[in-house]
Amino acid sequence: MFKNQFFSVISLSLMIILILGELKYILSDTIDISNKNIIKANEPNIIYEGRVKKLTNGDVCFDWPGVKIKFKFLGKSCSILLKDGGNDYNVYVDNMKKVLYTIPEKYLYKIAENLKFGEHEVCISKRTEGNFGQALFKGLIIEDKKGRILPFISSNTRKIQFIGDSITCGYGNEGPGRDCKELRHYENSDLSYAAITAHAFNAEYHIIAISGKGIVRNYGDKTIISSEPMPAFYDRTLQSDPLTKWAHKSWIPDIVVIALGANDFSTEPSPDEKVWSEAYEKFVIKIRNLYSQAKIFCVVTRIKYTIISNYLNKLVEKFNRAGDKNIFLVQFPFAEGEDSGCDWHPVVQAHEIFAKTLINVISEKTGWRINNK
Repeated sequence: MFKNQFFSVISLSLMIILILGELKYILSDTIDISNKNIIKANEPNIIYEGRVKKLTNGDVCFDWPGVKIKFKFLGKSCSILLKDGGNDYNVYVDNMKKVLYTIPEKYLYKIAENLKFGEHEVCISKRTEGNFGQALFKGLIIEDKKGRILPFISSNTRKIQFIGDSITCGYGNEGPGRDCKELRHYENSDLSYAAITAHAFNAEYHIIAISGKGIVRNYGDKTIISSEPMPAFYDRTLQSDPLTKWAHKSWIPDIVVIALGANDFSTEPSPDEKVWSEAYEKFVIKIRNLYSQAKIFCVVTRIKYTIISNYLNKLVEKFNRAGDKNIFLVQFPFAEGEDSGCDWHPVVQAHEIFAKTLINVISEKTGWRINNK
């Protein structure tokens, strides 16, 4: 009996230590949160762009690259409660940018301080892709007694969905060269061709992309057919959780850009034309059934993969003959330095050239003018 009571006391003590330990990490910064305005992540005036899962306790979970948290507040200082540790973020406060590097077991991050008391606009954008892990946004703290969150109205009226691989993620685009000791801090989805293209049209965008994924075969696989190529992830709210089903009708894009294929053919054995083309066609039909009015742009990101261009040219012609005139082929040009980022990936300057090509084609096919002008 005494033994059981002893272990019960020990268990309770350990639980208290763990709880206090978590609180220590949550409140580890030099910010006194007493008498502050703590706003939960499910506050209606906090806007999310990209696929996120809203939890019943008010938290918001996400992992895809380019997910954004936007809000306006009245005050001088602001902090966020973010459980992460594997991802990096671009933080824009009144268009001033800094990079937030999350740390395991730290939840509280000051993102704005010593500002002039007044209205301030914040955008927190996930630089890194889903392979770096999930993030849990728990809310924000406005560190002024008279501070408060304000209504936020997005100016984006257009919507573009990008589906791709490492290039669409912005893999290594800020790298110092091909040999990078680590990738995390050199990946910036905000400077991928996808983000640059969307910004040119003042469009909200979703990036559904994973490094190494193909239409039927992933990079380096020893078989012609991979068990989980990119289409297997398309219906997920969270890349890392197959049980999270995205509600496609909740966000309907005007344009869908598909930039897949390089990983299918980057290493041997390569899939044959019939297998690859049928899988790509099936994927396009799926997207067309979901978004009947969307214009679909099939992009070849690497000029050396003429085989992909040939296959896609036939597919686009097939769709056009069948009456779907809103499917187009886009070939990115060779860009100086396009293979000089981490692991032979395009650097930012190359992404800018890719984006210019895509912007021109989209403008031609849709009549969209840059920034709604």
